[in-house]
Amino acid sequence: MRGKKILIIARDFIPYYHSLGGVLRVFKMAKFFDAQGFEVFILAAKGEEISYFGYQKAIKNLNVNYIPDMLQYYNTRKYNQEKKKLDPSMISKTSLARKVKGFLIELSIPDLGIYFFQKFVREGIRIIEEYSIRNVIVSSPPHSTQLIGFKLKKRFQDRINLIVDYRDSWNTTGIFQKRCSIFKGFSERLEKRILKVSDHFVYHSPPVLNKINSKFVDITHKSLLVMNGFDSSIKLTAQRIFANNNEYLTIGHFGAIHEKANSFRNPKLLFEALLKLNQKIKVVFYGTTRINEIWQKRSKDMIEIKGTVSHEAAVQLMQEMDVLMLLHSEREGADEVIPAKLFEYILAEKPILVVGPENMEAARIVRNNGLGYTINLYDEDDILDKMNTIHDEWGRAALPRYKWQDFRKFSRDYQYSKLLGILE
Repeated sequence: MRGKKILIIARDFIPYYHSLGGVLRVFKMAKFFDAQGFEVFILAAKGEEISYFGYQKAIKNLNVNYIPDMLQYYNTRKYNQEKKKLDPSMISKTSLARKVKGFLIELSIPDLGIYFFQKFVREGIRIIEEYSIRNVIVSSPPHSTQLIGFKLKKRFQDRINLIVDYRDSWNTTGIFQKRCSIFKGFSERLEKRILKVSDHFVYHSPPVLNKINSKFVDITHKSLLVMNGFDSSIKLTAQRIFANNNEYLTIGHFGAIHEKANSFRNPKLLFEALLKLNQKIKVVFYGTTRINEIWQKRSKDMIEIKGTVSHEAAVQLMQEMDVLMLLHSEREGADEVIPAKLFEYILAEKPILVVGPENMEAARIVRNNGLGYTINLYDEDDILDKMNTIHDEWGRAALPRYKWQDFRKFSRDYQYSKLLGILE
């Protein structure tokens, strides 16, 4: 196995992306292959630096080829500017810019990356030829990234083993579907062609393949479920405490939340319900948090904002919580949503609370494995009832318990080891 080479192509990568969750799969996959003795090359877009999330040293040790990219610069600069509080006079301009961008996205098949992918193809050709690379993994979204692999496969034919990796569905979920039937048809035909030429298809959540088989053609024979997972090599230093040692039932949320209409993690409905509770509960948020300041004032310290911490620090802090929460507010595509944080929560051995649409895949995993609780975000009575139940069980020191060793199937090593069987 020593000496085999892999090229991983992903537009979004550290430090030029705003969310660790959106890049962690590729980063950890590269680290896994490197540990297995592969020579790993990564091809990604360069924009305005956002954060290394505590992984600067690890990134420097990887062979990452960054391509300066206008779209990535635009997205990262916009994010960095939004982190600073904009002058109110800029709001209308920002709103207009969003409308223009939305119109361009609808016209662009499959997304805005279609105008910038050719330079990635050229660099991919150079890397493959210079280093005699056989295995090429292309990870998306954005799904225009798959066009890079498509072009490389057309050029090199059987000389490369093309693995298409979906972190989210493409045309089988409304999130990335085009509204116009004509554009939608073009996008679907493009996806079908890419799936057809691929040697292997890798996906993160069980419903993804079922949707593709139903909409296009059955590709089960060349498909492989590789979920995200927890990193069992992380050394947990904090003492795991199962007894009621906090003054309040402390529920921790790790990751970004944003109180806006199109946010996937909009906490507004949850906050409205929490204000009606009369229990000793504290909800602590770590990560980029953009909410109206009024919630903290009205909640009388029930809601606590801590800000961002490094990834490894976050894993340690998880152990100080009584319950760990996943929040997802987008109904469309919820049936395949498994946030990477779910697996880290398992490593922390804390009860998991999934708050989101009833059909959320993460909720199914939590229910089926006895890992905690699930709440329908769109049912206020359910929120209140479940919160009261959790508070009662916390008060009796009766919260669910488990050991991460019983769920090794959810470790990254177990999941990524499946890929070894399809590499050449």
